[in-house]
Amino acid sequence: MSIVAIVGRPNVGKSTLFNRLVGMRKAIVDDTAGTTRDRHYGTSDWNGREFSVIDTGGYALGGEDVFEEEIRKQVLLAIDESDVVIFMVEVATGITDLDMVVADLLRRSAKKVLLVVNVASKCGLTPQYAGLENLYQTYRERGFAVLGVPCNQFAGQEPGSEADIQSFCSLNYGVSFPMSAKVEVNGSARHPLYRLLAGEGAEFPGDITWNFEKFLLGPDGRVLARFSPRTAPDDPALVQAIEKALG
Repeated sequence: MSIVAIVGRPNVGKSTLFNRLVGMRKAIVDDTAGTTRDRHYGTSDWNGREFSVIDTGGYALGGEDVFEEEIRKQVLLAIDESDVVIFMVEVATGITDLDMVVADLLRRSAKKVLLVVNVASKCGLTPQYAGLENLYQTYRERGFAVLGVPCNQFAGQEPGSEADIQSFCSLNYGVSFPMSAKVEVNGSARHPLYRLLAGEGAEFPGDITWNFEKFLLGPDGRVLARFSPRTAPDDPALVQAIEKALG
């Protein structure tokens, strides 16, 4: 079972997200920094895929809390143990120096480089699935993954259920990379992931223009590049960006 760790500085909503993912109030939520000290474990499900979730204490430096050093050790253990890390920041306060410290930890942790792509089954660009799978197979052993995000906002070209989408991708293109639930990527109901990728304050802001738009994320969760829908998976610019991110 894959393991997802939630990390960040104190009071950025890690325990709240953990509780929502596991479907119960398992972690204590409090405005007081240092409330969460040990790692908390739970189990969640995303689109039929079960995975473990780890909640961690807020990573801090130079404070008066005698438990700070132990909390930092617990955070490092969670990062090392996990397959994927969710790095949380507080939008209201913006990126702080402590956020940058945590980001640096993640850069040195050798976690995955991720290509996020909004996908559709009845689009002229749907054959890109084959190229995306090829990218995944080529670079997965070096720490690269593709995340397909089905969306029906563009000419209704993803009308099927999540089960239909999974079956279509597997049977027609041999897709083995993970697929999310079907979401909205634009508008008032835009999924939180796409608010981070393309919303106000993002590295590459602006509405998603069509199916198969691509965002490349580094190991620290920072968006490194954005590619248009017509950028093919084997485009030299995209391949070069992936190789550079993998080091």
